[in-house]
Amino acid sequence: MRKLLMIVWSCFSFLCANAQQKVTVYQHNGSKTIGELIQRDSVAQRIMVEIQGGSEFVIPFSEIDSVVFSTPKQKLVLEARPVWGFGLGALMNADRNILQFDAQAGFRFNAKMQGGIGVAFSDVISGYLDYRYYFYQSKLFSVGAYVQPGIVLSQFRNNYYYDTYNIRGFYSNTGFSLKLFNNTNRSFSIHAGYQYVNKKQSYTDYLGNQVKIVSDLNRYVIQGIFAF
Repeated sequence: MRKLLMIVWSCFSFLCANAQQKVTVYQHNGSKTIGELIQRDSVAQRIMVEIQGGSEFVIPFSEIDSVVFSTPKQKLVLEARPVWGFGLGALMNADRNILQFDAQAGFRFNAKMQGGIGVAFSDVISGYLDYRYYFYQSKLFSVGAYVQPGIVLSQFRNNYYYDTYNIRGFYSNTGFSLKLFNNTNRSFSIHAGYQYVNKKQSYTDYLGNQVKIVSDLNRYVIQGIFAF
């Protein structure tokens, strides 16, 4: 057993060189020592660990049950890979149900974060910022949340009595996202959320009268988005 421990420890020494590392040393008597490994002596069959505060402990190989090297926390890596997306969904409320088409462009910063811009075409045309964060991931799918704040840009002309009109307002779409085919090249996401649109419209009717309309649209959203 002692010879086997010496061989294993020699391998650790070769791989880790002389750099100090965070270790946790478990001993046969049940004690545990946490600190920096400052010396490995295969000849004397012992190690030296410096704990917080500067105290040093010498532990013989014969008393060691196992040694666990601490893995440093990985830094958040931002890849900023371009991603394009197209979506089709349904907007539902008590009054009527309509379709919405989305075109999106942005960056996938890493496996969890994605951001960009988009344009939504329904009864109104809106531009928005798109941010998504996936808090659960597996090999098959990811679950996250998205938020899309924006502004109303225009509206499809739906009444021939309107000569001209100006429209402006606020657009928001927030909900949860289920991403399938979870890889770096392409994915299919299902969005389920809530959309709110506040639009202020002014136009001149066929009699020349100035008309102003303020309306709020509250709708549920079910949408599928293909990204590549």
